[in-house]
Amino acid sequence: MILGTRMKTSLDFSTIQGDKLRRPPILPYSIPYVGHAISLLWKPDEYIESAKQISPSNIFALRVLGRQHNVVGSPALVKKVFEEREAFTKDWSPIQLRLLRKFVAMPSEETDVYMDILRESLFDSDSQSQSALRQLMAQLQSSLPDLLSFNPSPIDQEPWERASKLQLDESHDTATVDLLTLTQTFLTHVTINSILSPSLLGQNPDVAPLLSQLSAGFVALFSGVTRTLPHPSLPKAHIARLQLLQQLTPFCAALRSAAAGMDPGPVFRDLLEDGDAVTPLLADLQQRWATLDLSLSGRASAMALLLWQLNAPHALAFWLLVHALATPGVADALRAESAPFVRARRPPKMLGFAQPVTLRFDERGLAAKCPVLRCCYLETVRLYGREWWSGRAATDYVVVEGKGLSWFLKAGEWVHVPFWLANKDEGLFHPDPSAWRWERHIDYVKAVMCGEGTRVEDQVFDRSEFTPAIHFITES
Repeated sequence: MILGTRMKTSLDFSTIQGDKLRRPPILPYSIPYVGHAISLLWKPDEYIESAKQISPSNIFALRVLGRQHNVVGSPALVKKVFEEREAFTKDWSPIQLRLLRKFVAMPSEETDVYMDILRESLFDSDSQSQSALRQLMAQLQSSLPDLLSFNPSPIDQEPWERASKLQLDESHDTATVDLLTLTQTFLTHVTINSILSPSLLGQNPDVAPLLSQLSAGFVALFSGVTRTLPHPSLPKAHIARLQLLQQLTPFCAALRSAAAGMDPGPVFRDLLEDGDAVTPLLADLQQRWATLDLSLSGRASAMALLLWQLNAPHALAFWLLVHALATPGVADALRAESAPFVRARRPPKMLGFAQPVTLRFDERGLAAKCPVLRCCYLETVRLYGREWWSGRAATDYVVVEGKGLSWFLKAGEWVHVPFWLANKDEGLFHPDPSAWRWERHIDYVKAVMCGEGTRVEDQVFDRSEFTPAIHFITES
């Protein structure tokens, strides 16, 4: 049966359809019904990218558990789909339910209730989101001088230094670190301390590395496959999720007690006594949870999902930093153009001891008057961003590609747009779309900064309308 399925699907995939109205070619697979599900569990990004390379068309199909999933791979075809996106349903309920039940293990009896919160905006107003952004920038300015303290004693090092396994040479002026872990853990502390509460990681520093481990096992957990499946990241992901929920549960219990005016216990007493220990956003979330009467396990799962969403983009900072340091001339250009907007100052000594360096950012200047920085950011998002839009055809639908070629999609079939796949298109990003080259965007960025353009849309897709994500700033 397996051999016959493989031969038939390979023959169908290789056959050229004579009609101008065609069905997307389905990649060959071996197991009936299961289709490509198993292949997608191992390095799904690489699998889909290789599928595009062997596909004879700009749209191809995968079979997953009896359903056909159509993947759009070219920028031109993506725009065609978006021009008529009203033909696709925008019901994210199945994905959100799966996130709650499979990824963060929320009790099934509470997932339907919590769905209403997921459909709401994280911030009630623009002023609240801007306030959160100001808190984030203040925390970043305060913490960045301590990114590397060069302290030889682990007990005196910052949590991100310990997590990155910092090692110093004999003179203590050169450090060897795991840069990815250092960057992600540092930004996790900055984000959570400023947007939610400094008490959370202050008492549970292991939450930051656990979030990274949870992200590494996202595909395996989200798929819901049995734990006995021999998948390399599945056991670690289950253990990381269990430990994360165990650490978040006491915090959620203390938060509930503090909101009710009760003593949360000695570990988290600052939640009751310190007005800065609970941000307005966290207080609002606690009120929403109380209104729904979520259990402690439900609140821990909700908190885990929120932390994962807040910290998901941090890997982009690592890649931007790596390429900026590894590409000749980029670091010097970034220093030169950002110099007017970043100020470092060392306060006078106190009792004979040197004081930490203080930083001040002009974030508006960095955003509006640093074209190399903006180009580096856009190129990093283009190459390493992994955002994905999906929709289900409400009725039979025809995608007109041009030159008399059209693709027929049946009602109920999924259409997926992995933006990172279209962002590696050879025709749009040449030469070598897989290479990091910040200068690709310089003409567009300078035009936008000079007021001669609107936004950089045709270089890196504007995904904000199609992806359910958390946004602090919307470019204009």
